[in-house]
Amino acid sequence: MTGEVRSQHCELWYADTTLKKIGNISDIGEFGAMSDDIDVTNLDDLAKQFLTGLGDNGEITLQINLNPTDTVHQDLFAKQGNGNRYSFCLGLSDGTTPPTAPAGVMTPPAAAARTSYVFLASIKSFKQAIKTNDAVRVTVTLRISGAITATWHT
Repeated sequence: MTGEVRSQHCELWYADTTLKKIGNISDIGEFGAMSDDIDVTNLDDLAKQFLTGLGDNGEITLQINLNPTDTVHQDLFAKQGNGNRYSFCLGLSDGTTPPTAPAGVMTPPAAAARTSYVFLASIKSFKQAIKTNDAVRVTVTLRISGAITATWHT
């Protein structure tokens, strides 16, 4: 092994007034910045010309195996679409130290402890899927607002 990180034991928390771990996640979708193109082509150009614009960190989707008695699942459902932004922290499996959230402000684990990503996001949707011979699954979509701050394991 040359430093790869397993997906098993990655964890996701969010904070409103307290720190809450989101349990039963089976998949965390792709996330990260994609910059806009700013067209600066003029009539003298032979091909289009662009500047790189601001980054948009987009959306992140979570696949969750629903647990109806899990108060965090209930909380995500209740907060969907309310327009509020919450602080999230994704901790990779290269450590086990959780973040802290004094007064709802997310502080990632120390760099020596774990790789983590902190971002603000609104809970855009909480969609349930019920299929034959399967667990009840939920897709939660988070709309990231602003930058993603990375803390790299040392």
